[in-house]
Amino acid sequence: MPGGVFEEIVYSSTMNEDKDNSDLLDAVRASIRIGASPELLFHYARRDTVTVNGPIRLASRTVNGKTVFSLHDLDEFDRLLDAARNTPNEPRSRIDLAVTSHLKAEAGGACARCSSGITVENAHIIPYRETQSNHHRNLVRLCSACHGEYDTGVVSRMEIEALKLRLVEAARDRLLAAQGVNLAPVPVRHELLGRAAELEQLVAALQSPGSVMVRGVGGIGKTQLVLAAADAAQTGRPLIWISLQDCPSAAVLAAYLETAAGRIGDGDFISTLSSVRACVILDGVERAACGLDIVSDMIARLSAERPEIQLVVTSQARLPEVGFDFELELGPLDHDSAVHLFPEAARSEPAASQLLQFAAGHPLTLRIIAGLVRHFEGAEAVWRRLTGPGQPLEMPARSVQTSASSLDLCLEAAFTALTSEQQKAMWVIAQFPAGLSTLFFDLESLGFEDPPGLIAALRQWHLVEVGTVWDEPLLSTLSPVRHFVRHAGREAAVPDQEVIRRRTAYVFAMRVAEANSMIHSGKIAHGMALLHREFPNALAIMDHATGHAASDPRYRMVANALASNLQTFLFSAGYFEVGAEVMRKAADLALAAGAQKEALEMLSQLISLANRGKCFDLASAALADARSIDCRDDEGLRGLLLGIEAGAETRPRNSRQGGGHDTLLEQAAAASRSYDLLTAAAGGTLTHRGALALLQQACLLEDAGNPAEALALLDRICPFFIGASNPINAGAALQRRGNCLAYVGRVDEAMENYADSAVRFHPLGAVDYRSNTLGEAGLLMAEYHAVSCSQKITCDIVVGGVDDIVDRIVTELPGIRVPGNDWPYVLTRKTCGLIAIASLGRFPEALNRLGDRLRSEVADMMFAQESEEARELDYGSPVAGHFAALAWLCEHVSAVEPADRYPDLAEVEGLAIVVEDMFRGGVRELMFGWLARYLSQQRGMTGLRPGILRAAVDGLSYGEPFELDGFSLAL
Repeated sequence: MPGGVFEEIVYSSTMNEDKDNSDLLDAVRASIRIGASPELLFHYARRDTVTVNGPIRLASRTVNGKTVFSLHDLDEFDRLLDAARNTPNEPRSRIDLAVTSHLKAEAGGACARCSSGITVENAHIIPYRETQSNHHRNLVRLCSACHGEYDTGVVSRMEIEALKLRLVEAARDRLLAAQGVNLAPVPVRHELLGRAAELEQLVAALQSPGSVMVRGVGGIGKTQLVLAAADAAQTGRPLIWISLQDCPSAAVLAAYLETAAGRIGDGDFISTLSSVRACVILDGVERAACGLDIVSDMIARLSAERPEIQLVVTSQARLPEVGFDFELELGPLDHDSAVHLFPEAARSEPAASQLLQFAAGHPLTLRIIAGLVRHFEGAEAVWRRLTGPGQPLEMPARSVQTSASSLDLCLEAAFTALTSEQQKAMWVIAQFPAGLSTLFFDLESLGFEDPPGLIAALRQWHLVEVGTVWDEPLLSTLSPVRHFVRHAGREAAVPDQEVIRRRTAYVFAMRVAEANSMIHSGKIAHGMALLHREFPNALAIMDHATGHAASDPRYRMVANALASNLQTFLFSAGYFEVGAEVMRKAADLALAAGAQKEALEMLSQLISLANRGKCFDLASAALADARSIDCRDDEGLRGLLLGIEAGAETRPRNSRQGGGHDTLLEQAAAASRSYDLLTAAAGGTLTHRGALALLQQACLLEDAGNPAEALALLDRICPFFIGASNPINAGAALQRRGNCLAYVGRVDEAMENYADSAVRFHPLGAVDYRSNTLGEAGLLMAEYHAVSCSQKITCDIVVGGVDDIVDRIVTELPGIRVPGNDWPYVLTRKTCGLIAIASLGRFPEALNRLGDRLRSEVADMMFAQESEEARELDYGSPVAGHFAALAWLCEHVSAVEPADRYPDLAEVEGLAIVVEDMFRGGVRELMFGWLARYLSQQRGMTGLRPGILRAAVDGLSYGEPFELDGFSLAL
């Protein structure tokens, strides 16, 4: 390299067999070493960086097809990178765009200090006039206000250096977190031919920050190019592949992303994907079943909220509504590459050139033609079949022929040449957008005698892809093939199609029922994992059953079975809106068929899911449908309807106000009548629905302030749900029983009930439920200082509860003005309860996580949206200050070391003021109880009572110093 310090050295794998490569690092580990992102690392390796000593470039080596970097080269480049970019008399050197992009991602797209998103700029930590250095570790993103404060000395260099160190460590943590992440399988990879130039361009784009669009007709090779480029980019990003043609709504699209994020960790899906710098690939935008507007909104959300996430989109058409940082249009293969895909034995036939011209360089068409040539034993026979009488084209003319039409002709020829068994197998595989896992759905169960032989034959035609999931085969089809086969099924081209349709839907519904049974028989993690993976397929089969139920009532049974067996999964996974859509479809089928009990069951679940998802209009419509059913002559139906009406909440209301006492008692009485009617209809036997009516009655009685009556009911139904292996209802009943036990003074039993409830909710990943019961357990410890945290509650359970509560807070943020005043009261209780159980239960990791997420995802994000006037305050408006104070409280308590056990007076005063200022009413009293217990049992202030703290705080309002009666602490 002219004038450079390093020469790029490229070793072949053979040359390196005898060399010691122990000092060679891959791109991710090299990035961690120099505190950069892999994208910035590749920028340094690809382009010169000009300094006063001449241009420098990071040396890289190729070993076994992978780019690696030596420790010596990295350290030397890092040292030289700090050199001056120009002499003091020369114009100031501009900061590379790649460095600025890295800094933006490092700081989360906002000011690294205050999170403001307004007028953010690059700032030198050591002033440029002193070093003339643009080293990435000497730069940080600051808003103009913070930059000005730093330049004028209001903010110290020590603070900014510490801030930068935290940013670098957080970026390193994200890189490490992505290592070994196991996500859903991506499409099967094939040999990539004739795409060297496009591959180089796309790799460079993926090694740079920003969004990417790959455009081209169906089957042109977009998927294969993206897979190859993602592998070659070596940026350490986990791939998340979403097929948009299988996303009928915004809720389903979000659910698919949440499912992918759930394989990484807990938390809202955007934050989780950001934590590992995920590469999200949205495949087939133009066929998005949910519409382009919804996809555009998701693209904008992913791009705007988390710049650490890389977004790749494939499409057959331009998307003028969406802007991308890089776009690549994929054209036909060149002639030599096309010939390579053609069977060698037939290349010399005269018809071979005509078939190649016919395919027009379209990879999928060429692969299917190859299968046709092998099947008909020659190119001439294939050519006659494609252009003979009755075919759409007598002779291909390039002025009118397109890749799409040639593909359809070849698919039609191939599909017609398949045996009836092969055609049926193709149709079955095409029904599964997430692929058909032979572990979950065995083709033998549909009557296929030789599934391995069928699959082998279909692979020869290039109609089926075979990947792996959980070490078992996963069968799938490319989008154009799937679209063609499903269309062929609608055109009645599949032999015995009605039989195979019903059998496919029926067998899949049975498999979902088996997975649900796992959840209810103790194999919770396995059952939930199966349903997470098969959820896209379940939605597709549900749509299939719904679409054919009018002509065949047996499909209604399939839809009902799917909806019924997905209930626990939908509630636990937090798929409330999608779940309501599923129940709506099942309810509509039941209503149309006059199946009143079935309709009421589905409408009951619909209302519960819709209310949890805040789809109150949907819940109101469902309640109206339930009331329209004539139940006068059927005790069981009247009981069901009474239960629905007793528990229905079809409009949003302030949870602090709740229902009036008389209203709650009226609803409890209705639930009691519902139980009586349901039990009478069952001949006096306690059924599942009857137990739910009792649980509903108990909840209403507890809310009305009658815990003793509620406890008597819960004593009856807890054993029922536990014995029925119903983890979500058992957990709910145990939590309510814990509440009632606490009210009547049996606090140790209450703690064990909360623990038993949390243990059931945790494997389900039950959104909200887990944090509810943990919050109550924590508040019990705050109020009753003799109660210890149950040994059944582990750190990972508490961390799960922390993620639940922060996710809910983030969801509620748009409607929050002043926390403690107009935000949901239950969130206040749960937040305080999680603080209490994490600290008093001695789970500092969970408490630190709560503080970190409250600061980074709540307080900082809100502060970034504050007005200039609000940001002039210490921490913005009251709402941002509220969460910042809670974050500080968690961070402070979790960071206390044994050597700092005994607090000074100033620390106690600070903690007491936070409790006084941040909480209201009964929660404030509980938090003073928590603080007294924490200081007494963990900080050496034995015997400290809440009243002593309250008196000291009250004295401050009268101008008195903060003093604790009976305690002498250092100032």
